[in-house]
Amino acid sequence: MAVRDDAPGKGAPEARTADGEAAGKTILLGVITGPQGLQGEVRIRSYTDDPKGLERYKTLHAGTRLLTVSKIRVQPNGVIARFKEITDRTAAEQIRGLELSIPREALPPAEEDEFYQIDLIGMTAVTPEGEVIGEVVAVPNYGSSDLLEIRTTAGKTCLVPFIDDAVPDVLQDEGRIVIDPAFLA
Repeated sequence: MAVRDDAPGKGAPEARTADGEAAGKTILLGVITGPQGLQGEVRIRSYTDDPKGLERYKTLHAGTRLLTVSKIRVQPNGVIARFKEITDRTAAEQIRGLELSIPREALPPAEEDEFYQIDLIGMTAVTPEGEVIGEVVAVPNYGSSDLLEIRTTAGKTCLVPFIDDAVPDVLQDEGRIVIDPAFLA
C-alpha cells in the first residue's frame, strides 16, 4: 500500500479541499510568490514533489481565474512560469499570493494499492468488525513511511502506519478505511 503524493508534495500544507465537499475537491499545487522580469513571468513556490510537475497541467485555477500554462522552468530558487493571460510585470504583480490548484479529477489515476492523500483524508476509520473509530484528518510522512492521523470519536488523535498489517483494507467507494485496533496507541 502506498500514498501517492504527486500533489501536494513536501513542504505543502496537508492536502485540503477548497470547498470541503467530497465531489469537487481541489488540489493545491503551489502559490505565486511574485513577478519575475518584465515580460509577465512569475515565481512559484511549488508544492509538487517534482517542481516541473506543474507543467503536466495545461490550465491552473488561480482564485477565480483560470491560467493557461505556456512555459515552466525550474531554477535553483524555485519555479518560473509564464501564463498566456499574464503579459507584463504589472499583471504578474497583481496575481502575487494567488494559490494555484487543479480539480482532483485532473490527477492521473492511482495505481493498484496506491491512494492520493486527498482521497484518504475525510475517510471514516473503522475496525475490521465495522465499529467506527474516527476520521482520517491528515497523512503525514516523517521519513520512514506514510502515517494516517486519526481523530477518534473520543476526540483524541493517533498515528497509524499506512502498512498492510495496520490497514488491512481501504474501501474507497464506501469512504471507509479499516484499521487494526492493535495499532491505535
